[in-house]
Amino acid sequence: MKKTNPYILSLDIGTASIGYACMDLDFNILKYHDKDAIGVLTFEGADTAAERRGFRTSRRRKNRRIKRLGLLQEVLAPLVKNPNFYQLLNLHKWKNSNEDFKHRSLSEVLKNLGKNPKTYPTIYHLQQEIQNHPEKKFEPELIFLSLYHLVKYRGHFLFNNLSFDKGKTVDNEAQLSELLIQYQSINPYEDTISNKDIKVIIDTLNDDYLTRNDKFKDLKKKVSKSHAELFKMLAGLKFKQSNLFENMENAEDIKETTTGSDSISLSEDYYENLSEFLTDEQLNFIESANTFFMGIMLDRILKGASSISAAKVRDYDNFKNQLKLIKDIVYQNKYDKYHEFFVTSKENMNAYKKNPDAKNFGKLSKFDQYLIHPKDQYSKLMKDLKEIVPKAYTEVLNLIEEQKFLVLQNTIDNASIPYQNNVFEAVNILRNQQKYYPEITEEMIDKVINLITFRIPYYVGPITNKNGQSDFAWMVRKSDGQTLPWSFDKVIDKSKSAEKFIRRMTSKCTYLLEEDVLPKNSLLYQEMEVLNELNNVQLRGENEPKNRIHRLEPKVKQFIYHKLFQKKKNVTHKDIIELLQNSEYGSMINKLSGQKVKVFGTQNESKFATKLSTYNDMKSIFGSVESRRDMIEQLVLWITIFEDKAILKEKIQEKYPNITENQLSQIIKLNYSGWGRLSEKLLTEEVNNRSVIDLMYNTENNFMEIITDKTLGFVEFIKNSNKVKNAKISYKDVAELRTSPALKKGIWNAIKMVREISGIFGVPEKIIIEFATEDQVKGKRQKSRSELWDDLVKKHNLKRNKEFKDLFEELKVYPEFDFSNPKLWLYIHQNGKCMYSKQPIDLGKLISDKNDSLYEIDHILPRTFVKDDSINNKVLVIKSTNQKKSGDKMPLEIFDNHTLVPFWKLLHENDLISSSKLSKLMKKEFNDLDKEGFIQRQLVETRQIISHVSDFLTEEYPSTTVVPMKANVVSELRRKFDIPKIRQLNDWHHAVDAYLNGFVYQAARVLYPKVNLFEFNFKWEKVREKWKQLGEFTENNKQREFFLFKRMEKYVNEYGERMISKLIFDLDNFKFNYSRKVESTESAFYKQSAFSPKNTVALYESDKSNTAVYKEMKNKRGIVVSYAYLKKDKEIIDYGVFNETVFDYVNNLDKDMNARALKIVQKTFPKLDIKKAQYLFSLNKGDAIFVNSHPFLFVSAKERINAKQLEFDIHMQRKLKQALNPYNKMTELEKTEVYDQFAEKVVMEFENSFGIKSRNEKVELIRNQFNESDKSNEALIQCILEVLKMTKVSAERSAKLKIRWNGQSPNTFIDIKNNTEIQYKSITGLKTIKPKSIFKLAESKNEL
Repeated sequence: MKKTNPYILSLDIGTASIGYACMDLDFNILKYHDKDAIGVLTFEGADTAAERRGFRTSRRRKNRRIKRLGLLQEVLAPLVKNPNFYQLLNLHKWKNSNEDFKHRSLSEVLKNLGKNPKTYPTIYHLQQEIQNHPEKKFEPELIFLSLYHLVKYRGHFLFNNLSFDKGKTVDNEAQLSELLIQYQSINPYEDTISNKDIKVIIDTLNDDYLTRNDKFKDLKKKVSKSHAELFKMLAGLKFKQSNLFENMENAEDIKETTTGSDSISLSEDYYENLSEFLTDEQLNFIESANTFFMGIMLDRILKGASSISAAKVRDYDNFKNQLKLIKDIVYQNKYDKYHEFFVTSKENMNAYKKNPDAKNFGKLSKFDQYLIHPKDQYSKLMKDLKEIVPKAYTEVLNLIEEQKFLVLQNTIDNASIPYQNNVFEAVNILRNQQKYYPEITEEMIDKVINLITFRIPYYVGPITNKNGQSDFAWMVRKSDGQTLPWSFDKVIDKSKSAEKFIRRMTSKCTYLLEEDVLPKNSLLYQEMEVLNELNNVQLRGENEPKNRIHRLEPKVKQFIYHKLFQKKKNVTHKDIIELLQNSEYGSMINKLSGQKVKVFGTQNESKFATKLSTYNDMKSIFGSVESRRDMIEQLVLWITIFEDKAILKEKIQEKYPNITENQLSQIIKLNYSGWGRLSEKLLTEEVNNRSVIDLMYNTENNFMEIITDKTLGFVEFIKNSNKVKNAKISYKDVAELRTSPALKKGIWNAIKMVREISGIFGVPEKIIIEFATEDQVKGKRQKSRSELWDDLVKKHNLKRNKEFKDLFEELKVYPEFDFSNPKLWLYIHQNGKCMYSKQPIDLGKLISDKNDSLYEIDHILPRTFVKDDSINNKVLVIKSTNQKKSGDKMPLEIFDNHTLVPFWKLLHENDLISSSKLSKLMKKEFNDLDKEGFIQRQLVETRQIISHVSDFLTEEYPSTTVVPMKANVVSELRRKFDIPKIRQLNDWHHAVDAYLNGFVYQAARVLYPKVNLFEFNFKWEKVREKWKQLGEFTENNKQREFFLFKRMEKYVNEYGERMISKLIFDLDNFKFNYSRKVESTESAFYKQSAFSPKNTVALYESDKSNTAVYKEMKNKRGIVVSYAYLKKDKEIIDYGVFNETVFDYVNNLDKDMNARALKIVQKTFPKLDIKKAQYLFSLNKGDAIFVNSHPFLFVSAKERINAKQLEFDIHMQRKLKQALNPYNKMTELEKTEVYDQFAEKVVMEFENSFGIKSRNEKVELIRNQFNESDKSNEALIQCILEVLKMTKVSAERSAKLKIRWNGQSPNTFIDIKNNTEIQYKSITGLKTIKPKSIFKLAESKNEL
């Protein structure tokens, strides 16, 4: 490895980018061949498994449906003997391509059978006719059609004990009762819903005369206001997942969901929008709620009918009558509108069938438009009808208003049909016809039932022909026979498949990467959770601040653990107090005269969130738990894994034959789900003769305190357990990390980047890593402060609370209240009072107090140490009062706690201040140990994923120190020294963040040479010594800035250069490197949207193109080809860049590359007489190309995207940052000047990249768009962002500016006029080759 002077490598690791910077110990960027060693790598972020899994699941569902229908043909073959009935397939073959009756209406099929289509208007009429007339013999083809529909759409499997034979539907009341118990247990409310309210809820939800919104309002009014979100969900309205679980600790995380929207509805396909932060308990609850919702929907469909077909025939007649009625009304009262609504000419209908575009669709009658696109057109049709129906027809108008008029049968409510209905109807059909056809045997009936009821158990997974044939399959076969519903148990080994499923599905420990996690309900895991919560508990007076001295002594904790947790599932604060009062520890409750002792520190306000539920379950079953511990842990594992009670029972009986029938039946009833984050080894392995679980039981330390205390040895134990094999990190090591696929991709690219840089400059002395967060949430609209305040006022009904009366009276005087003003935002959240004296604040004087002469914002925890500039660390105070709070003093050390604590708690109870803010206000003192902890939390990242990455890098580079840096350090540094971060401007911000992290680290070393700010110790004597050496912090030295940044600002080196001046100067003069990872990872053939073969020509060869055509083919790569063709008997040699699709690539791998190239060129130029072609070389997505010296990234033969980064100095960036602030106070002249400067730079940098013909037009568009606007702040922002869409290195385009670099011909990149060159870069961009002309490169390789 190359040796060089010591240097610092800093990395900003994101999910789609990595910024890097290499800096020497004098803050200078290293150079490599005159290139600054600072830059950015971008790459395509990894998709989550969800999208791929969704397509795979959809594909399998479709294939299984086709196979069911093929099997139905096989089963009914003895009955249906008409050789002309099946048009596409041999009767006895079971193939994936079975498409009988697809895209053909029932009327077409009936016509082909010689039947009058009006006899059976819908398939439900046919099914009802056969069921209602056992005395009549029906043709076999009609029997098949009725069964075909029942087998194809067989219904859901949510209801286990439902039988249509007995005329029963779902017991909705019992289900709702269980659902409410489940909800209360995970998301407790003080006002619970009583049993008498259950019938009210059911009746309201079943009321057909109420809209969904009316049902919600009624339930909220009649039953409970606090359960509003639950009622929204049950009524089928959109509800917020975060509000549904508002009393749970992860509610805030759920709000920040990245998988979709926080708002979902059970009446829609909600699965893709479920938050990734939902716990297993929460997911199970939503599934249970969906089951209940389906039951309600089923009742609404049936409305007393004996089956679905009976209900649908009734609804058809109702629709028919309603249609006749509305036609009569319109004909008689609005005849001039009759044709517009109900009559489409044959000419227009035929035109639409031939070409179903928007123009022809608009020529259809409104009713026909609704029949073709019911989901999109229903509301529009109802709105239009409402306008023309006379007011006298009140019943019709009411039905229109309630959206119950002209409702088609094929609606989303059909998703609530259970499979039991289809079994009931199929059996009725077959038994009614059995006496006429001896071919209908009991075996045939059983097989049809199997086709409807059989599901492949989830633990068996996808079926393959041979064991281990697929990456996504794990099933084990008993034999190689065909896997059919009636032979499944003979062919598939369910037990062994289940065992493989366990090994496949078990996650890995967050800390010990190769260890399996424990089930969430395991005895050991629940013990850890309970002990962890107990070790956080404090028993103290109501107004006493939080302090470790109030924690439970180990013997008291053990007493509570055995006397309460091992005897009851749910433990409340009241239980603790009562237990201790009546025990030898009663003195703890009465230790404070005049102050009521309360329990603090639990996850819920009035009870413990953790429980020993498994211990109590098993104790009731077996009597003793400890003597059967290993067996119980195995049982918990199986219960967690297997929802299928049959296989669970089989496995228990096989391994534990001594378990009695009574015990077995109780075990089978248990439902455990979910996995923990920790492994058995982490909790039970002894380190220095003590395990984690032992220490949690015998000390007052919580889990995190134990595993992070270096003196106990677990830090080293975890590090040694995760040592990578052979010292060099492999992708397999990264793949095993417990994090998202996107972040794994970022980590692996960062490791490769470190290797390249180490090869150039030698091994770095320090590696500073920060994990970027900006890519996590994209495109989510954040609520304005005004909206947040309105939500809060409504939630707690603050306007009716007398405590807040004066505040709202004051606000009435200022209707144009500026919620963006930090002081005013704090004012309303403090009920208009000073936080340190509770004295009223004059709103008028506050608004006019521009120089902080009367009121000021104070930081609760001193900013000298705590870089927390959030609202949770700010309070608005009267200036004279604030002067009493000096140095590092906390509020309760100075001010009257008897007055302030109740005031603060009132604000907290109404969500005006957070729990975090209340905790800070209540803090008794701020000592040296606190300083150490706060500085650690701000400077050093402690997330376990970063710890693992640090360990990996240390393994590969043992002489290097790896420092994980917190992201907010750089954010605060940018804010302090006004270094803007404009993500839309360019990609350099990733590199700048990396550089600033290294800069901060080295600055700390220079400014505090005797102290390592990034090494932390929590022993009192060490901490005191450290902060004594740091000095400069006296009781009266009340600094308002982070001490490190203050020193950085003042520091001047030996050459008279200020540290921050050098920082700004260097940022303005760096030559950043940009590199895009070249990838060709596309594997899909085409986009998933299918089109009709009647109107779309397939661009590929497939025997399935007669049923569906896919338009947009995915490209694998570009290929550069030379080709020869004849023109006027003369052979012409030409060159071109052509797309090779994934479809062509995969299907032609075994063919000669020149033959493949010839076929692609012939397809592209069908009119040319192409005789031969030669494949020369490939261009991959992301390759760096230059067209007339302007940098681009190759996308495809027809498209390129800009690769030039738009750069401005810090001064101009500050102006742009101000301009992009919607609340900026710039004058119209200032805005114009900023935009003109900005536009001129863009024109200068990008003018030559525009096409010559439209260049002047596009330049004028850029220059003039702001001058032609209303020159508001919004207009300025919009104009700048429109231009940045064009200049950013991304596929985003500005439709307004009409600037795109696509629509190219195959010759564009090899046109000598365009002077197109290609350049190959390394991952850092430091290693490059000289750009080469694509034409000359092609010419040199051509052999034609």
